[in-house]
Amino acid sequence: MHLHRNQRLLLLTSVLIFANSRCLHGQVVSTDTSQGFHWITAGVGITRWQNRPGFGLEIGYFNRFSSGLFSARFRYFDMTVTKELFLPNERQVKSIAELGGLYGLQVQQGWFCFCASGGVGMVLTTEQNNGVIENFYSLALPMEAQLLIEPLSFFGIGMSLFTDLNSKASFSGVALSVQIGRLR
Repeated sequence: MHLHRNQRLLLLTSVLIFANSRCLHGQVVSTDTSQGFHWITAGVGITRWQNRPGFGLEIGYFNRFSSGLFSARFRYFDMTVTKELFLPNERQVKSIAELGGLYGLQVQQGWFCFCASGGVGMVLTTEQNNGVIENFYSLALPMEAQLLIEPLSFFGIGMSLFTDLNSKASFSGVALSVQIGRLR
């Protein structure tokens, strides 16, 4: 049997819609938001600060309730993963750590979830200057957008785009993570 391109696209779309239906995987998505939904997340990410890449880890807690989404997150980035040459007197950022509380919105459609949030936080920037290590704290405005795939009501994977605006070392990046908890 030979299918034309449009027929193949229609067949593929139908299979994807059916695969995402509740009747196939036998899970009922709860509509009771009185107790809310909550989960933890852990992941890895990359960031960019002044054209320098950094590699890091993140952990977070999310609580979704009828009026929105609250999250608390911690991210740590090592900015020395690249073997760039620095002049001896050049100030360099060694690491960036961020702790933030965010509030936002979430849209759920079947297995897919989109979250966007912003909030306030604190950033610790560790710098080295002439061999002396210095720590700087600054108030931050973190923002984040996430796309999550939740094939099970208690497990999901996701990707997030984030940025953090602060007076010392504003940065942005992308992270991949897993979610465990009551997702839907």
